[in-house]
Amino acid sequence: MRDMKDALGKAFASGNTADLYRTDNKVIKLLKKRFSQTDMMYEINKQEWAYASGLKVPSILDTITIDGKHGMVMAYIEGEPLGKKMLDNHEQKDDYLTLSVNVQLKLHDINASTLEKMSDRLRKKIEIAPYVHESQKKVMLRDLESMPNGSCLCHGDFHVFNLLVADEEVIIIDWVDAVSGDPGADVYRTYLLYLQYDLELAKHYLDVYIKLSGMTKDAIFRWAPFMAAGRLAENVTSENQALLIDTVNQYYPK
Repeated sequence: MRDMKDALGKAFASGNTADLYRTDNKVIKLLKKRFSQTDMMYEINKQEWAYASGLKVPSILDTITIDGKHGMVMAYIEGEPLGKKMLDNHEQKDDYLTLSVNVQLKLHDINASTLEKMSDRLRKKIEIAPYVHESQKKVMLRDLESMPNGSCLCHGDFHVFNLLVADEEVIIIDWVDAVSGDPGADVYRTYLLYLQYDLELAKHYLDVYIKLSGMTKDAIFRWAPFMAAGRLAENVTSENQALLIDTVNQYYPK
């Protein structure tokens, strides 16, 4: 196992949950040690479900365990993240952002009622969210019961760096957070991810989505405190936690 790990070399990408390695014409996604084999299969099943639904996703070839870390072996896609294209071609950033929204709209048109419900996932996250007072959680969990459930496919981590452009096709990666739910929640989640890094990008994304979908801003922002608390529960070190805490407190004062 140690020899295999050494042979992989340095990860070409790292995230909060996994590291990515390139070997020949394959990509190995190796989860962090805190994740179990069950967690790995959970993600694999979602990605295979997305593939069966006709979406462009990386095909899974095998599973692997290295140094106690579980992972999946996927076919390598010769492509470039849409986010990198936006950074490298500033004059085309609006076109790329519109392309990403059109992909997200396609997802939201898919019925995903067989997947885990977003409300169930949010409930679990809110219950363990740090910096959220127990009295706030109690009211939030009560209010969550009356939020629209929905049955559309929500990616849960949709942004331009989780989209690969290859041969004029857009490949969607990272399916671990995919759930069945209300599209407004998925949109606010994306808005929140952009808001962490670029306020103007977040606002522009929201404007484009509203324009193309006809959804109201209110239908999106009613999910704000729930998605912010859920993000706090993920404990991403690079996040602006103060922004997330302020969002929760704005809707649910202590």
